[in-house]
Amino acid sequence: MKDGDFPEGLSDLRTILRILAFTCDQFKAPVFEHMLLYAWQRSGYSVDLQVVHFKSANEVMFVVFNQDCSMSECENVAFVQCAHYAKFICCFHCLQPSPHLHIE
Repeated sequence: MKDGDFPEGLSDLRTILRILAFTCDQFKAPVFEHMLLYAWQRSGYSVDLQVVHFKSANEVMFVVFNQDCSMSECENVAFVQCAHYAKFICCFHCLQPSPHLHIE
């Protein structure tokens, strides 16, 4: 991904907010529940479920190798796999003005 891939640039506040929104949304996926509980558990907080094993973000989202973006008519190579639906998403589609969000 290059700065020229986005008209406003990677350092633009809107782009940074889109990156943060996409990241927060992905960590809300049920697959990360044990990972987040583990963080609280290791910090010394009492949690209802004692977590021993969980999948990391690398294991869930970054197992993409030579996959095309799942968005319609996109020929870009995916860089991440959606933690919610396991769709492959390119960088461009992750950071669109209406990001790939799963709002409840």
